[in-house]
Amino acid sequence: APKTVSQAAFKWLDQWEEAMAKGRQREVPETLHNSAWAWDFFSVTTHILPSWTASYKISSKTLLQNRALSYRDVGNAFRNELQDAEATKGRVARGAFSASYAGEDPQDDEGDAHIIEGQYPSSKKGERKRQRSPEKRRECPACGLSHELAKCFYVFPNQAWKGFKPRERIQKKVKEALEEDSDLEAQVKALTRKKARTSKDRNLMQPTKEENSDQ
Repeated sequence: APKTVSQAAFKWLDQWEEAMAKGRQREVPETLHNSAWAWDFFSVTTHILPSWTASYKISSKTLLQNRALSYRDVGNAFRNELQDAEATKGRVARGAFSASYAGEDPQDDEGDAHIIEGQYPSSKKGERKRQRSPEKRRECPACGLSHELAKCFYVFPNQAWKGFKPRERIQKKVKEALEEDSDLEAQVKALTRKKARTSKDRNLMQPTKEENSDQ
C-alpha cells in the first residue's frame, strides 16, 4: 500500500535530524549555518504543511537572524504539528524528500524501509540504489508512530525534546496498550532497567566535586 504524506514526512524528519547531527559532528557547513539548513528544511515542509511553515518562519525570524535557531527545536515543532495533521493523506511523489549533507545519507537500521521509493547514492561511485519495494516502516508498538519503542516520548517522557507537547489521544492509546499487552509491558520494564543502569554507569564515570577541586 502507498505511504501517506504524513507517514513519509515522519520518516524524512527522523532522517533529517540524523543527517543534521552527523553533519554537525563532521562540521559540514550546510549544517552549521542557520540560513543554510533552515532554508532547505522549510523548502520541504512548505509542501507538506504550508500554513505551519509560513507561520513558523515568521515566528522564528529573530532567532534565525541571530543565528540562534536550533534544528532540534524546529524538528520537534514540525513533528508535533504532523501529529495533529491526521487529515493529510495521499501518495508521496518520488524525490519529494531528501535528507543528505555532503553525500552522507543517514544509516537505516536493518530491515527498515526508506522514507519513499527513490534513489540514494551507494558506496560505489556512479551507482545508484533504487528502493522499489520498501519493507514496512518501523512502528512503535506503544504509540504507533515511526520510531523505536526505546525512543518513545510517551513511554519515556524524561527523554523528550524541550517543548514537547504530548497528545492526550496518543497518551490514552499508550496507556491502554500497556494495560492490555503484557509482552509490551515487559519490554518497557526491561528498557527502563537498561536505561537506569546506563544512567548509573555514566554517573560513576563523572568526577566528584572533591576530585574536581583537586585539579
